[in-house]
Amino acid sequence: MGETMRKPCRNRSAPNRIESGAAVVATIAVGVAGLLIVPGSASAQDNSRSSQATTLDELIVTATKRAESLQDVPMAITAITGEEIERQGIEDFSDFARQTPGVIVTEAAKHFGKFVIRGLETNTTYSGFSNKLTAVYIDEIPLTNLSINTPDMRLYDIDRIEVLRGPQGTLFGSSSMGGAVRIITKKPNLGKLQGSLAADFALTEGDSWRQRYNVMLNAPFVEGVLGVRLVGYYRNEEGYITNIGFGKTNSDSSEEWGGRLSLRWSPTDKLNVTLSAMRDDSDISDLSLSDPVLGTHVRASFVPDITDLTTQTYSATVEYDFNFASLLSTTAYAESERVFDLGLPRVLTAVLPVGFRSYEALSSVMNETRLVSPPGGRFDWVVGTFLIDRERDGRAGLFTSAEFLRTRNISGLPRNLRPEEDTLDVSDASSVLTQAEAAIFGELSYHLTPTVTLTGGLRYGSSEVSQTNLATGFDATGAVVAAITGGGNRTINIVPRTATTSLSTGSTKKLVKKVSLSWERTEDQTYYALASQGFRIPNPNFGSLVNGGRSTTDPNDPIVIEGAVRSDSLWNYEVGAKTSWLSDRLVANIALYYIRWDDIQQPLARPSDSAPYFGTAGGAVSKGVEVEVQARPSEGLQLGLSLTLQDAKITSLTADEARATGAVKGARLASPNFQASISAVYSWNI
Repeated sequence: MGETMRKPCRNRSAPNRIESGAAVVATIAVGVAGLLIVPGSASAQDNSRSSQATTLDELIVTATKRAESLQDVPMAITAITGEEIERQGIEDFSDFARQTPGVIVTEAAKHFGKFVIRGLETNTTYSGFSNKLTAVYIDEIPLTNLSINTPDMRLYDIDRIEVLRGPQGTLFGSSSMGGAVRIITKKPNLGKLQGSLAADFALTEGDSWRQRYNVMLNAPFVEGVLGVRLVGYYRNEEGYITNIGFGKTNSDSSEEWGGRLSLRWSPTDKLNVTLSAMRDDSDISDLSLSDPVLGTHVRASFVPDITDLTTQTYSATVEYDFNFASLLSTTAYAESERVFDLGLPRVLTAVLPVGFRSYEALSSVMNETRLVSPPGGRFDWVVGTFLIDRERDGRAGLFTSAEFLRTRNISGLPRNLRPEEDTLDVSDASSVLTQAEAAIFGELSYHLTPTVTLTGGLRYGSSEVSQTNLATGFDATGAVVAAITGGGNRTINIVPRTATTSLSTGSTKKLVKKVSLSWERTEDQTYYALASQGFRIPNPNFGSLVNGGRSTTDPNDPIVIEGAVRSDSLWNYEVGAKTSWLSDRLVANIALYYIRWDDIQQPLARPSDSAPYFGTAGGAVSKGVEVEVQARPSEGLQLGLSLTLQDAKITSLTADEARATGAVKGARLASPNFQASISAVYSWNI
């Protein structure tokens, strides 16, 4: 239960492609992908047999919360097997996104990656603390959270990756408007002692060395009953950016370590219990952004834009077969800590160097429990519950250069969160944000005939987001600017904050729907039509508490900040075909979609007084076609193609929305109109 199954395919395949990565001056890779601790376990003979295959293999996925053949699922899904991950050297999110139709990843630095699926994004940088548009899961645990970061987990010893394109609101809830990315790890093998080692070395531009090490050990304690699997990794990667602001080459270096530990207990054929723990610790010394005005791979900031991120999760999953249905229940606890610096070169540049710094401690507790019917009946059904509570304790503020103020004889500001740097706090604020969601969901498939299936899905849930700004810290921004423009020679009088304020969206109810019709014309051809809905939950707006939400500098400004930005939602209408030809040597899939997105949530700033808030940015339409082709024309040779043609743009916009966002009607969303990747893999025995 919950395991990946793979078998010779009559008409099914997993789309796997190879795409080149960033250019390097020299690359040396050393890998031992299947180190044999016990002869005969995961032997090289398995690879020998796979290289001799003349047909494409079937891949079983669990994207619909039940085990199904990839080619039978009536929606657009790309799946990449663990074998392909190893063979292609897929290391992070951007590696597999490049070869998935309709998907891109924008990334200013590690752990700042943002998935853009089917054009559903309004900017290519991070979006503050707004709710995500793509849900990212590792096994059953959601990694997308209240932070601007999304942990970019190391893809070693992975069973498969599933990329679900299009909204997945019924099964995956909020923040899956664009789709969902599921990383399925390998579970303990209860019958074999196994292990693997892999090392990767590279020399990149600027004579920078990259070192990557991975290890896996699997050991059964009681054969067939109890086993453990341990995965560890270490990364040390020198950068390639020159930051002339503080005079450092290869400023964007990073170091990362972490691992996973899972224990599996299977006392009977009906029961599996899996306990898992995961940790990732990452230190990033600067952003990998460059300013083309300054030169290739050159940027300028008066301090390094540092990110220190630690993420850890603990989970328990129980699977039980009741015969009439299978139960799966996962309870997880996740926490992370992050310190983040960001230079703001275009803010107050003419007055003083300024940066933004924040500290976050995030925690969440979640449970998902579901029952899944066995296959083979007239009805197939999934029903479940989902609960999650998140909390973010944050501290944030502006800082500036201590040397800059000393030269102007300005004093009185305190040191900040990084006392090792010659910087001072200009403002400081603390807050607590909580988010709670609860939902029931289900999907029911009715086989109208042996080849025609009608599926309907519903999700009904409630959510509430609350934020409390604490009476701690201070704001001396105005005093510092006045001291500088007044000629300096002043001591800043720190005035502490005195009021605690709270704001809540209140309990918001939401019903999300999905319906699909599929027709299996033959064993090798499946056609489908799908309508599915996605949504994001509301966000509170603290700007509404200042001056009644009106501008503090322009009383005639028509933009009035509301207490909360309302939920945005979209509908996806899709038709597609999944086909196999030439005795399973050729697989060709196509999907055409039309998406209407209303009341787009967006972090904004009011032009008249720069007050930040969450607002709406009109409506948009995204439409396109996605093609995936896999072919095995001869023994050992596999070819692949993915192609996307897409048109995503703003279609409706009020005058106030245009003024706040800078957008215009007809403007393209943050996605390319054309994507393509091709691959060719040839394997032979040695």
